[in-house]
Amino acid sequence: MRPRPKFEAPLYRPAGKLMDKVALVTGGDSGIGRAVTSSEFCQAAVAETVKQLGGLDILVNNAAYQKNQVSIDDVSEDQWDTTFKTNISDISLWRRRRSKS
Repeated sequence: MRPRPKFEAPLYRPAGKLMDKVALVTGGDSGIGRAVTSSEFCQAAVAETVKQLGGLDILVNNAAYQKNQVSIDDVSEDQWDTTFKTNISDISLWRRRRSKS
């Protein structure tokens, strides 16, 4: 990494709270924000995680969609629906898929 972090803590020891835990984290800017709105995608991602790693302990939904507008009046119905579906509805999709694994 450049520049190198200016942090030195030779006595630091991690707590180990996540040791041997399996986490599935959504997010990034590669299009996964659109994929998480699909129930099928959520189900497949959870199933594949459980299959490959033997379980799922932590689910972090970090995917989001936003598009700046000057005024709330400039937000189209399609933009509103996409924003709400990605930022709110997918939380429920992931929760339901996680509880079925």
